[in-house]
Amino acid sequence: MAHVLAINNSIKALAASVVVLGIYTAQPYRPIVVSGASMAPTYNDWQLIVADRRLPNLQRDDVVVIKTEKGVLLKRVAYVAGDSYLQWNKMGEKWDMVQVVPSKNLAPDCYRVATVPSDHIYVVGDNLTRSSDSRNFGPVPVSDVIAWLPGAPKPGLGAQTVPPLDQSVIAELSPRVRPIADSSATE
Repeated sequence: MAHVLAINNSIKALAASVVVLGIYTAQPYRPIVVSGASMAPTYNDWQLIVADRRLPNLQRDDVVVIKTEKGVLLKRVAYVAGDSYLQWNKMGEKWDMVQVVPSKNLAPDCYRVATVPSDHIYVVGDNLTRSSDSRNFGPVPVSDVIAWLPGAPKPGLGAQTVPPLDQSVIAELSPRVRPIADSSATE
């Protein structure tokens, strides 16, 4: 009788686990623990946040969870498809010039205007000096976004916002810079 009771309790525990797992996987919300300082001061290391797997039409300043070759990252959307930014390109090295005011004295062929391709976003950390982001790995396919933070605060005190290049600035720079399709284009 004791063996039958133990087996029944094991089956009940297994059934309860399956029900709990099913409820958890059906929910759109996921707890996430922030790791690192790239989103400080808005989100701090070891802070617990809740992300939603139901993705909206992503906009600038949304905070997203993305999967990359470096792992799962929490970043802010700086640019969306069609937005332009300046890229430095000299001797084959390319660096995205985020948060840089373009000079009217740009050397020809050293800078170019890059545009975020369709179905991509350009993400950065709120703490630009401590973040590995699109400046390092380029625009991210929207299909790599696995969750977002609804109601995420705007960048906090000390955080940096990153506006796209204004079309008037691009027009003014056009004699000195070349447009390209995206930041991963090659010469």
